[in-house]
Amino acid sequence: MAGHDLMALVMSVAAGVQLRSLGSLVYIGPLVLGALAIPFTIFATVGAINAVNMVDGIDGLSGGLVIVALSFIALFAYIKGDIIKMSFIAMPALLIIDMPHLTGPVLKLVYAAN
Repeated sequence: MAGHDLMALVMSVAAGVQLRSLGSLVYIGPLVLGALAIPFTIFATVGAINAVNMVDGIDGLSGGLVIVALSFIALFAYIKGDIIKMSFIAMPALLIIDMPHLTGPVLKLVYAAN
């Protein structure tokens, strides 16, 4: 858990990825977080990581959920016209989908050696 917190802090401070506003939740204008942006970003990031871990259990099915989520986020970025962001979001999903093709020859070599 401390590793998740540390990586969320690095993401928030070093990379500058922060939730600065929650939008118009109460219909009176944007709810700006101000000084709470970094703590809220860390809380939301760790919460998302734990939510995926709880869905996963031990069967590894959360990979499919993450691929679907990343694909839709990439689609929305493409529709918005942000091709660079779309490519960075789609890259992990495409690598995960293509993983059997990438690891298949390696696994054949390992099992053939035994």
